[in-house]
Amino acid sequence: MSVYQQLVSVVGAQLREDGFTSPSHAGLLVKPLSGPWRAWISVAGDTFTLDPMAGIMNDELSEIYYRAQALAGKKLERRIDTPPILMVDLERLAADCAACSTKAPWAYRGEILADSVAVDLVDCLRKFAYPFFAKYSSLQSLLDASKERLVGYAFPWFAPLILIKLGRMGDAKTYAANYSRHLPDDEPGAEYRNYFNAVLRLLEPAQLP
Repeated sequence: MSVYQQLVSVVGAQLREDGFTSPSHAGLLVKPLSGPWRAWISVAGDTFTLDPMAGIMNDELSEIYYRAQALAGKKLERRIDTPPILMVDLERLAADCAACSTKAPWAYRGEILADSVAVDLVDCLRKFAYPFFAKYSSLQSLLDASKERLVGYAFPWFAPLILIKLGRMGDAKTYAANYSRHLPDDEPGAEYRNYFNAVLRLLEPAQLP
């Protein structure tokens, strides 16, 4: 077992005590919160450094996302540990604590990481990631987080769903139109437009009186 695998194994074992599981990869952990909300933790890295991240998922929005993608003709593997809607480095969450950010023991120093790094990382996750999960487990808070640039790469796919769920159909259409305009007119742009049209077919009738 590599140094990275050993560290992630210890991190996973300790986070399982808090209700996290690793459905597909030892470095990806998820935990049910209240309702459809799910906490997400990623621990990428190697022998010399770790890159911990925290994120937020929503099972209801994920279900709509996968259904819309399928309706648009794109078959995706359904997973409960990806994609996160919000995603942020632990270093940013712990910006005011050097021990959990810039001077964290898992930061790169050209040395093999010590076994104690796993325990230190779990302590920092509990201190800074857990409040993040609590703060951003609502639809409105997802939009608030986007203004703080705490979003994951999948956020543009979820943003229209969030707006529609908040009763803001017009804003959802405006967001999708503006976002698609920033994409090339070939495959990426067409793919997003097809996806959003599928979202409308799924959700727009529900918004009618």
